[in-house]
Amino acid sequence: HLSGSSTRHLCSLSTDESERLTAAAAFVRLGLERHQKCVCLVPDYSEESTYRALQSGGIDLPAAFSSEALQIITPRQLMLKRDGFNPYRLFTFWKQSREEALRIGFAGIRAVGSLHALMRQQPLDSCWLEYEEKLTDLAEEGESAFLCQFDRGATDTSEVRAAVRAHSAFILGGR
Repeated sequence: HLSGSSTRHLCSLSTDESERLTAAAAFVRLGLERHQKCVCLVPDYSEESTYRALQSGGIDLPAAFSSEALQIITPRQLMLKRDGFNPYRLFTFWKQSREEALRIGFAGIRAVGSLHALMRQQPLDSCWLEYEEKLTDLAEEGESAFLCQFDRGATDTSEVRAAVRAHSAFILGGR
């Protein structure tokens, strides 16, 4: 269940791309129904599969894109790959995206971040935990909901535990 104030900052743990995309599509569909601007940060290699999953999940992509209600971006587009996971740059992007969404008339922002490709470059550390805390604070301010996606196979057990603890709720698999 992906609604309510206690689920504004979620973590999903997937074993494969299909589970990750199923969770993302459900999260985005709910945001579009709530007139939120939906932003998906997806790995460079899965942009096309993300489009297909969203469409299979019942999302009218042409309508969502033409109304600016949906944006799909990659780490390369945010220049996150060059220096790995940059918590300040990413948090600033989410905050500015929320402000822009509100300015143009959306009810808020609903963001999906598939960070597992970036996390392979460096372990989860205090910078990452601080980033997650700031996302929780931003979500609690209102007008924001975040789904941080992790690949259980690419993350060691201690990092999985840390990821779960850093979020208000978690999704196991695609549900």
